[in-house]
Amino acid sequence: MNNKNNLTIFILIILFIFDIFLWRNILFFKNFHSSLYFLDVGQGDSTLFNFNNKIFILVDAGPNNKVVSSLDKILKQKKNYIDLAIITHPQIDHFGGFFDLLESYDFGAFIINGLQPDLKIKNIYSDLIEKIKSKNIPVITLGAKDKILYDNNLIEVLSPDLNWLQSAELNDTGLVLYIKNHEFSSLLTSDINSDVEEYLLNKYDLRANILKIAHHGSKYSSNEKFLLKIKPNLALIGVGKNNFGHPAEEVLNNLNKLNVSIFRTDLDGNISIFKKENNFVVKTEK
Repeated sequence: MNNKNNLTIFILIILFIFDIFLWRNILFFKNFHSSLYFLDVGQGDSTLFNFNNKIFILVDAGPNNKVVSSLDKILKQKKNYIDLAIITHPQIDHFGGFFDLLESYDFGAFIINGLQPDLKIKNIYSDLIEKIKSKNIPVITLGAKDKILYDNNLIEVLSPDLNWLQSAELNDTGLVLYIKNHEFSSLLTSDINSDVEEYLLNKYDLRANILKIAHHGSKYSSNEKFLLKIKPNLALIGVGKNNFGHPAEEVLNNLNKLNVSIFRTDLDGNISIFKKENNFVVKTEK
């Protein structure tokens, strides 16, 4: 069986057997080390996970084609297949880059939160979903309590639940992902604001080595109480030139109070993280 097709085959089987929101496990073969890459995509988010030196999972793709060159730098153009892509929510600074990626990369499956964006970009997002489906790539809707398991790598969707899906604020509906294996734990917070953070604090143990700071460092997220519960070693901020004051001084101060190492794509470019002898190794590349 071709390893590139494993993910798609398992997803298709599951789709025939279970309701989409009951999808839980994707199983593969055991292998070696895992790593995380935070991509420089300008004012936007894009995170690549490499599980066991085999499986590639891309969470968001930034606003435009800048993601292609960033991804090519990491993969060195030796691989043009992404096993699983996740769009946390339908805002263009999270999904826009997938248009160009679909021209140069093959994908096993896409995961979305199932909501439509604001009217001004609804047609753009609909065009992307149609483009994905035209390539016969499965599109799967997931939400809170859904899990993906590959060997010892767990991706758990913490939010949105049905209540947050009904929020009038699209940022409240973003897929919040907790990724854990024997090498690291990471929390990807999409663009959530403090109200969703408070909900998560009351529901989960959020401790994680690596935290993707919510909403590009917005002052309406990442308060000190939230950060104290997570206790991250590393904080990643996806940010480019903007008029929103991202990242906010309040957020940077909160992180500095806790002695968290801060990495920003506007200053550091692509950020690579892996574990070596119980220590995190971080490499940056402009």
